[in-house]
Amino acid sequence: MELLKMKPTWLIALALVWATYINTPLVQAQKQASLPGKVVVTRTDAGKVLQVRYDLENITKYYPIADSELLQLRLAYSSNDGTHKVLIDSLFVAGSSRYKLINRRIALGNAKNGNAPYPNMANIVKLSAIKKGKEEAVLQRTLPFERWMLDGVLSVEQVYIGCADCKMRRQLFEQTVEIPHFNKNHFAYHFIAPKAVAQKEYKEDFSSRVRFQQGKYELLRNFENNTRELRSINDFINKALALASKGATLRKATLTGYASPEGEFHKNQILSEQRTETLLNYVKGQFPTLQKQVQLSAKSKGEDWDGLRKAVSESRQPWKNQVVEIIDRYKTDIEREADIKALDGGAVYNTLLNEFYPPLRRTDFTFAFEVRPYKVEELPDIFDAKPALLSHYEMFELAQKYYIEKNTDPTKVFATAYEFYGKTDVIATLNYANALMRYHSDAKKALDILNGIQHDERSYFPIAMAYEMLGNHALAEEWLHKAADKGDTDAQKALQVINQ
Repeated sequence: MELLKMKPTWLIALALVWATYINTPLVQAQKQASLPGKVVVTRTDAGKVLQVRYDLENITKYYPIADSELLQLRLAYSSNDGTHKVLIDSLFVAGSSRYKLINRRIALGNAKNGNAPYPNMANIVKLSAIKKGKEEAVLQRTLPFERWMLDGVLSVEQVYIGCADCKMRRQLFEQTVEIPHFNKNHFAYHFIAPKAVAQKEYKEDFSSRVRFQQGKYELLRNFENNTRELRSINDFINKALALASKGATLRKATLTGYASPEGEFHKNQILSEQRTETLLNYVKGQFPTLQKQVQLSAKSKGEDWDGLRKAVSESRQPWKNQVVEIIDRYKTDIEREADIKALDGGAVYNTLLNEFYPPLRRTDFTFAFEVRPYKVEELPDIFDAKPALLSHYEMFELAQKYYIEKNTDPTKVFATAYEFYGKTDVIATLNYANALMRYHSDAKKALDILNGIQHDERSYFPIAMAYEMLGNHALAEEWLHKAADKGDTDAQKALQVINQ
């Protein structure tokens, strides 16, 4: 009655407000920290399938529905950054009178020619049936797992539809979902002890380029750079002998002479032997006690064609392939030298004489030592002074006792072990890679060295960790499965969590 007493202008304004409200498509969405009800998200089929199920337990508590209302629930899954989204499922729940109305309209063919959100009764659940336990209010779907789904957002949109099929209001519940996947919580860093050795051997090498006059083998100390070269020989031998204080005993000393491949082969061979013998006599004279301690020997390799081939092939000379092909084609120095001299009217040969041949004329000193085993307390000092004297096992022992057990970074020890042994030793590579990842998070460098030992199944799990740290989740799980298939227990445990 009060409304009838109002002025027409007020009635018109009130009608406009009501019309605006019921025709407003959607009001501001409200967000909640978690979805009411029970949410279960799992990965199956080796992590390739994602299963999402949302049970709307006690539906009327969070989704109150009037007898004349229709509630539309839309469950969606989106990436955390909002760039991906997929509809999981949609469900309509109708109050009792609204359910009868919709049923009648569909039966009479009066459901707006299918434009209404409910094309048939199959996708409408009666609220009273849910309350009595005859129907389930469940939204669910199984879909292929994609990497963007990690740490995604599950949301439920509620749209209440009035009797005139007007969308009256909307609410939005959402929560972040953590999809089980291989991550840092599954990482395991293992450092493997190499085999201990009963006897260690160590070698020191040095190349001397003492010069001799052409065609002669007399040692002239003031000829060209000989003063400096002889001083270097003395320094090398003195340092080698000083290793005795560190437990390294010199057992053998060998001098090997090389000649550059120009001139007549047999003359070069004889001249190389004579010059090597000259340097041996120099060493005996400078270190008279040396020959009493170790076996001293001298030998000559003659013309160093192998050295020439290596130097040329590693150069940037435009003719390097031609020279290498000539060296490989012939077996004698005469044929090789003749063809090389013919290249570019002799220009190539002149370059070889001036730039490539001089370094080939040398004498290599090789001192072989026998090294005693070290006590644990000696390891740090030996590592700092001469790490090459340590065996692989002793380096591991140093890393374990002085770093890992004291919760400090052992990477420098494992890096040194890799430098000395890693090119051929899988254990040295694995230990270094694990140290890089655990103590420096340097997955890129770890992966670079692990790629060299992919033939060894022990590398599979560390490779998986490296890829995961680099954000390549697909490759990480691929290598994780490889590791698990080979019986790696860490990989198997991780997969149990992912596929639970």
